[in-house]
Amino acid sequence: MGSVLRLKRKESEWLSVKESEIWELPNEGSMNILLALRLSYNHLAPYLKQCLAFCSLFSKDYCMEKDKGIGLWMANGFITCKGEMDLYDKGHETFSELVWRSFFQDVEEDLSGNTACKMHDFVHDLAQSIMKDECKLIELNKVSEVPKKARHFSIVRNPEQSSPQSNNLFKDQSLRSLLWMDYYSSNHRVPSYLSGQKHLRVLDTSVLLDKLPMSSIGSLPASITALQNLQTLHLKNCNYLYKLPEGLKHMKNLMQPDITGCDSLRYMPAEMGQLTRLRKLSIFVVGNYIGCGIGELKELNLGGELCIKKKKELQSLQLSWSPGGKDNSNLSEKVIDSLQPHSNLKKLGIFKYPGSKFPKWMMELFLPNLVKIELCIGNEIYGNGETSFPSLESLSLEYVGGLQEWAMVGGRDIFPVLESLSVRYCLQLMNYRLCHFSKN
Repeated sequence: MGSVLRLKRKESEWLSVKESEIWELPNEGSMNILLALRLSYNHLAPYLKQCLAFCSLFSKDYCMEKDKGIGLWMANGFITCKGEMDLYDKGHETFSELVWRSFFQDVEEDLSGNTACKMHDFVHDLAQSIMKDECKLIELNKVSEVPKKARHFSIVRNPEQSSPQSNNLFKDQSLRSLLWMDYYSSNHRVPSYLSGQKHLRVLDTSVLLDKLPMSSIGSLPASITALQNLQTLHLKNCNYLYKLPEGLKHMKNLMQPDITGCDSLRYMPAEMGQLTRLRKLSIFVVGNYIGCGIGELKELNLGGELCIKKKKELQSLQLSWSPGGKDNSNLSEKVIDSLQPHSNLKKLGIFKYPGSKFPKWMMELFLPNLVKIELCIGNEIYGNGETSFPSLESLSLEYVGGLQEWAMVGGRDIFPVLESLSVRYCLQLMNYRLCHFSKN
């Protein structure tokens, strides 16, 4: 109630809360708390109401991952934004709003930066009363049928059942969301009926797949690509999954395939660049086949974290920051430090870098095949010049506003085959002493 009244500036608004008809309802015992929660809920924006009520899909005392919740909200269209604001940013804003209003509690962040929270039992009861038959949390073998109006399901653990009998249960349902919460079975398989669920937007099978024997979880069925409306696919920590369906490019609405921890993936499906709605991709494994290269990331507007594996075939790398943007200098230094290229790299470009010093790998890494390097940065260059570029032929420095002097340490011949040197718009540069050009 405090968060509701805090936003009311006029006396009439406070009186409106006090005189609400909701207080006229029976309010014995815990019902009084639920009435107060209902009143707080009624003052939420429509999209906040949807996001909160949808969390009834989780069981009581369930530790909900922030990113998982945001993915569910996005997939079901609860979050919309105007202008240039990203959906994920709006999702984070929504989560923070619900925390601030005390609908979420016990918010914790682990060492990896992953945030999780819980809902109080009373808040969970409120959410369930709102969603009623639209969202159902079920335990298999304890229900013989489900409400026809239900579109969102989560399945909880039934230790006494060896195999889920869900094919008949959901046969006539038009599913939108399906989540296995903590189900364990040694012979569990992804249900065959899923391929016919053309309206399915959220599929979380991670709890199933990471419990399967090694021989059973190497890949997903190709039929899963028929889920044209699927937006969120949770495969987190499926440690033995070595490939994704080849036709993944046809899942045009896919926004968040959570493959965090899928460390056995050998390559990505071809032409993932066609998934233009993709907003989050935690891993990209560069492959040798056509359409499996790093170029597939070029037109994708990705957020969050991205780990690029098998970069040994990468020959050209360009790192660019937005001019005059809000890039944090320390954060930019951490980012560029994490992007250490393979020694086969031939071309390296760094543009508008807001950091105050070069990455450690640039000072220490031996790049014997580097032919061209372009540095277009805005702050002074740090480093002792010990890096060796035995193949570098062309070097360009532009807009290095803080550079006043550049001299080679100890007269060492750092660029033995340098043919071209361009220094432009370095307005404070007063003196530079370079070694002779070996060729020209």
